[in-house]
Amino acid sequence: MKDRSASSDSEEISKNEQIMEQRLQTCHSILARIQLASNCKDVNRICKAFVQGEEMNLSLFEKVNEMSLEIEKLHEEVRGQRQELEVITRQYKEQKRKDLAVKHDIENMTDKLRTEAQQLEDAADAKAEELECVKEVLQSIYAFLDKVSSQKVSFTVDAGITDDNVLQYLEALERRIIDLIRCSKLADMKQVEFLSESRSQNP
Repeated sequence: MKDRSASSDSEEISKNEQIMEQRLQTCHSILARIQLASNCKDVNRICKAFVQGEEMNLSLFEKVNEMSLEIEKLHEEVRGQRQELEVITRQYKEQKRKDLAVKHDIENMTDKLRTEAQQLEDAADAKAEELECVKEVLQSIYAFLDKVSSQKVSFTVDAGITDDNVLQYLEALERRIIDLIRCSKLADMKQVEFLSESRSQNP
């Protein structure tokens, strides 16, 4: 019974070692493709580039989130101003029949509200343009990372980045960069273990 248990444990350990070896080979393959595509053999430099990309991604994520909230707030204000303008316009039509003196005051208020509404719309358009710039930057990042990607980790933008999915692309980019960094770190650890074993075998 003990022999069977020991044999089962040995098979499990061997299986785990095979899995780890396959993962290591995959990591080496990914790293080799990145080195070939980027024409850079320095692993630390590659990792640094991905870390910088991740930091840029986080910064862009926060920027997009902030701008989205600002744009939504501006749209809410525009809707509120338009509703208020509709109310004032109705009041204006009613007052026009009653008192010509009130007409002048209401016209001034209406013009003021229209000006404010236009300013809010212009601000919303400006924020939308900023969001477009962010999407272009994100497209550039994906295009760059796609040059150093492999079939295991693809950064290709298939459907394109839009206002609706930009946050999803930022999150996906973050996850993929983290995966590559982890793969690189795992490869480094395996290399250190290999060197350590080599030194112990050849004192």
